[in-house]
Amino acid sequence: WALLTLSLGAVWITECLNTAIEATINLESPEPHPMAKIGKDVAATASLVASAVFVIIVILILLPRLFDRLALPGT
Repeated sequence: WALLTLSLGAVWITECLNTAIEATINLESPEPHPMAKIGKDVAATASLVASAVFVIIVILILLPRLFDRLALPGT
């Protein structure tokens, strides 16, 4: 459970950092700029990767338990 909690916390942290980075970029560069887009895209990618890792961890930890519960008796 600790690994699940830590990985979910990492998702929340990266989402907060993504929001902070986007707000800072918008404040500094209100007009569209290619470098601003790259910064926002990288921050969003970090959030996406953290979410994907969380899903993988959930699958690796909880899926075997689910299969054990769904197994037919006597098999």
